[in-house]
Amino acid sequence: MLMLQALDASKFFADTIALDKLNCTIPRGVTYGIVGSNGAGKSTLMRMFAGIFKPDGGQISLNGESIFENSQAKGQIILVPDELYFLPQATLTRMAKLYSRSFPHFDFAYFDALVKLFQLDPKKPIRTFSKGMKRQSAIILAIAAKPQYLLLDEAFDGLDPMMRDVVRKIIARDASERGTTVAISSHSLRELEDTCDYLALLHKGALVFEDTKTNLMAQAPEGLEALFVRRLSEIGYNFDDALSAVYAQETVAAAGEEEVAA
Repeated sequence: MLMLQALDASKFFADTIALDKLNCTIPRGVTYGIVGSNGAGKSTLMRMFAGIFKPDGGQISLNGESIFENSQAKGQIILVPDELYFLPQATLTRMAKLYSRSFPHFDFAYFDALVKLFQLDPKKPIRTFSKGMKRQSAIILAIAAKPQYLLLDEAFDGLDPMMRDVVRKIIARDASERGTTVAISSHSLRELEDTCDYLALLHKGALVFEDTKTNLMAQAPEGLEALFVRRLSEIGYNFDDALSAVYAQETVAAAGEEEVAA
């Protein structure tokens, strides 16, 4: 079966464990949503699937072959990261030419149509664009490259509600007509539950669970958000305790400010 897979995958940064023996499988042709709070390991996992980070333990593979330093595998995968980067003087037109050198299926006609749809100026320096326009630019370039695997890290960050809806529709169309496998990470479950047919919960570098949205909804008469909260509670994460700790820190900080003022 064709798939992206993490098998006992671990990643460390100095003394920080970003991923801890994580196992997950993204089957070919699905839209897979990864939900997790900030620091859960979502961006690290996305970069490992894209072959940017090398696992410190375990394996990250595409169809059974390691992705890192595998140019053939990387040629099938595009990542739109949470922190976007473009060449200093780049325009959309220049970036399209650059993408076409790495991705032989880059479709310039599709690119032109998407640029018109998003009403962007392809000859204007991207550095002058707003945050949302830069996100739109990155998504346009990635989709026009027609990858087999499209990875979107915080895909909707900076997009207004109308643009979010447009991006969702384009993703759904590509998945349906081209069989594109799409993995989307977000800290917001609500952004993913209407788009994805698989959902996974990531917490502190480990996968709490993954399943089809249909199966999860069958287990959650109270709603998916309540199910995710319940699953986190089952592994020992207590939201009330965490909130109390935040309030305690605020109280200590306020007391310190009063003492300084006195």
